[in-house]
Amino acid sequence: ADVQGFQAVMKRVQAGAGQTKPQIRWWIQPIGYLEVAQAVRAERGEGDRPRRRKRTMLDAFKATGFDALQGIGGYVMVAPDKQFDLYHYTAVYAPPPYKESMKVFSFPNGKEFIPQKWVPRDVAAYASFYADVLNAFDNFAPLFDELYNDGEPGMWAEILEGLKTDQHGPKVDLRNELISRLGPRVSVVTDYQRPITTTSERLLVAIETKDEKAVAAAIAKLFKNDPDMRKRTFPPDKETFVIWESVPPEKTDVPKLDLNLPDIGGGPKHQPREEARERSILPNQAITVAHGSLLIASHYDFLTRILQQTDERASLAKTVDYQLVDKTLEAKTPAPHSAESFSRSDETLRPTYELIRQGKMPESEMLFGRVLNTVLGPGKKGVPRKQEIQG
Repeated sequence: ADVQGFQAVMKRVQAGAGQTKPQIRWWIQPIGYLEVAQAVRAERGEGDRPRRRKRTMLDAFKATGFDALQGIGGYVMVAPDKQFDLYHYTAVYAPPPYKESMKVFSFPNGKEFIPQKWVPRDVAAYASFYADVLNAFDNFAPLFDELYNDGEPGMWAEILEGLKTDQHGPKVDLRNELISRLGPRVSVVTDYQRPITTTSERLLVAIETKDEKAVAAAIAKLFKNDPDMRKRTFPPDKETFVIWESVPPEKTDVPKLDLNLPDIGGGPKHQPREEARERSILPNQAITVAHGSLLIASHYDFLTRILQQTDERASLAKTVDYQLVDKTLEAKTPAPHSAESFSRSDETLRPTYELIRQGKMPESEMLFGRVLNTVLGPGKKGVPRKQEIQG
C-alpha cells in the first residue's frame, strides 16, 4: 500500500468506478514479476538456451527504458447493475519522461473507430487504435539491439542500411519509402474457421496509408526477390490486387513463438532462416495494399475474404450487436481516445475451449496457443507441452 505505483493505479481506477464497489482488485509490477518468472525458469533449467544469450529479455527491458512501467492493475465489478454482467477498469502507471525504446509507447487520441466497410459482419473480434508509427520505428533500435545483439548497438542500423544499399538486397529505404507513409490508425480483425482445428485462427492487421501507391511500390521492392515470398494476383482473372504471400513453411511438431530472426548475417548468433520461419508469429502471412491500408493477414484465404467484402450493408458496422456496444461506449467514454475494441465473447472463446476439450491445445497454431507453448513448454526442441487441463 506504500508503493507509489500501486497508489497511482488504485487512485485512477477508483476515479473510474466511482461509488461502485469492486469484487476483485488486482495489481502487478511488471519488471518485478519478470524477475520472479526468470528465477523460477532458472531453477527448472529453462530459459534462453536456444540462443545462449549473454543478456536475458529482462535485462533488455531494463536497459531500454521499460522499467518506466511501475504498475498495472484494476477493479472488476460483477453484475454491477441490471444492464451489464461485468465492468472492469484497468490502469497502467508509467510516468514520463521515457528513454530508449520505451518511447515507442505513443498512442495519440482519435475520433474515428467505426469498422471500415471491408470488415465482414460475422468476425469474432475487431479493434482499432491510433499509434505514432514513425516514432515507434525510430525508437525501436535499442530494444532490437538488446534482444538480438546482446546489447551491442548497431545491428538494427546495419540491417536498415543493408536493405537500402546492399547490391543483393531489395534496395528499399524502409523508413522513408514505407514507414513514413503509414498513417496513425491501426485496425485488427480476428476470426476463426469452422470446424475448430489447431489451424483455425485468422488474423488481419490494417495500417492506414498516406500514399497507397507509394506504399504498394515499397512493398513490391521489399518482396520481389525474396525467396520466402511469392507474388499472386486476386481475382486471378482481373488481377485487381497484388498479394505477396509467404511460401508455406514445413510444419513443426511444437508451434511456438520466437523473437529470433531469420539469418541476416550468417554469424553463429543468428538463427537459421527455416527454423525462424517455423516459429514466426505469422508463418503463412499474406500482404497487400488496398482500401487505403496496408493489409497484413495471417492467411491468404482470410485476406481474399476481406478484399471481397465491399457491401457496406454486410459489414460489421451495420450489425445490431456492434451498434449497441458502440452506443454504450460513446455514452460512457466519448471520443477522442486512443483505442476501442469489440468482440463476441462466445466466438473469441470457442477455439480455445474446443482445443482444450479435445486435448489439442499444445498443438494449436493460434497465437494464444503458441504463447502457452513458449511460456509453459519443456524448453526442449521437438518435445510437446503436456496439457495440464483434462479437457
